[in-house]
Amino acid sequence: MNLALRTHPKTTIFSTDWASSAALWLRAIWKSVTASKYHQTKEEMEAEYEIIKKSQKNSNYFGPIYQRYYDPIFIFINRRLDDEEESADVASIVFFKCLENLHKFKFQGVPFSAWLFRIAVSEVNQFFRRKKKHDRAVSIQDHHISKLFEELE
Repeated sequence: MNLALRTHPKTTIFSTDWASSAALWLRAIWKSVTASKYHQTKEEMEAEYEIIKKSQKNSNYFGPIYQRYYDPIFIFINRRLDDEEESADVASIVFFKCLENLHKFKFQGVPFSAWLFRIAVSEVNQFFRRKKKHDRAVSIQDHHISKLFEELE
């Protein structure tokens, strides 16, 4: 019998084969992992859901949601569009659609941000579909053209 030894700073695992020792090692690591600062605890999600329920009844309570998620949504969109003005426009559409469809949101044990980012992905895709229909020209700035000519010489 060939024993495999897999070590981790917090655990030492003995196993008869590599696959089962790897599975045990991953389980041990998974148990020792703590949530990152980007994940919400159950209590935070429930508190957020209370704000969402208020917003569903009265749109005046939407402000805290907008303030909390505007920057992450804008950054997410801007990384895909690489244009701040267009990103701001798409972000405003995302929050408009969020507010318009907030009554459809139902808490299912996942953060509200998942629903909001799904709207953002949809709007980014829609942006590129619209742009594809209307944009047929490529814009090259002057400093790019001079670099191209320098490379050709």
